[in-house]
Amino acid sequence: MLTKKFGAKELYFFGFLVLVTGLPLSKFFIGLSSFILFAAWLWSGDFLHKIQLWYQNKFLWLFTGIFALHLLALFYTRDFDYALNDLRIKLPLFVLPMLIASGPILEKKHFLSILWVFIWANFIGTLASMFVLLGFSNIEIHEIRNISLFTSHIRFGLLICFSIFILGYFFSTEKQKYTALQKIMILFLMLWFVIFLVIMESITGISVLVITTLILLLYHLYFQREKKYKILFTLLFVGLSLGVYFYINHAVVEYYKISRNQVRLHYKPNMAICMSILLNRMNMKMVTRYGFMFASLN
Repeated sequence: MLTKKFGAKELYFFGFLVLVTGLPLSKFFIGLSSFILFAAWLWSGDFLHKIQLWYQNKFLWLFTGIFALHLLALFYTRDFDYALNDLRIKLPLFVLPMLIASGPILEKKHFLSILWVFIWANFIGTLASMFVLLGFSNIEIHEIRNISLFTSHIRFGLLICFSIFILGYFFSTEKQKYTALQKIMILFLMLWFVIFLVIMESITGISVLVITTLILLLYHLYFQREKKYKILFTLLFVGLSLGVYFYINHAVVEYYKISRNQVRLHYKPNMAICMSILLNRMNMKMVTRYGFMFASLN
């Protein structure tokens, strides 16, 4: 029986599997993956070539510059404990790009496997959250966003959004590789992730999902030549835009707990008012400028 040689490339691939599993499920896995990737980087050798790759990579210089700004900020800070802890947290943003830019080159099948592991890790995370929400554990949930067990609800919402767009890529671009049953599974996962964002009330996640979808629809609408697809993308864009408007308008009414008729007596709904109220719901302050007039609903 032939045994495949396990080398730096395989360890590098394993490190990424641990990383994408840990992003939605385990901080320990995220830290462990950094050591695995670094070990694979050292194992692969050829350090002179790695340095050349660093020098030629413009994006790596960008990440290096951002981290350098944090280092320079140490000269102006008065709270070194907080500053050093902040640097510790952001260190992976500097180290990981260096390892990725100069590490072993993975094949496309490895890349697709990493994406699928990431998707299933997020799916497991949503199931764990629903397990707690439905009362099958001793964990008390005082706020719906606390159902994100392993990471912050904002980060979890963004990870789920990323999973939705990855699945969309699989369904639209890689669809020839999947059977009808697998395509149904992909659509089910996309639908479930969207539903979960609504259940978790992830404002950030829903906003990113909607805005990115609108941008993608505009992109396809601009470059699409066939008339039937232009009509389809136009309808999707208009429908999604109207859906966002009515959702925000509904949020305004729900926030003040008054009927729609009472709202219309006080003001004519518009996006400026709706957005300011939504920001107010998130405990944010919006400075009104350039003649924006907001009616009082007291």
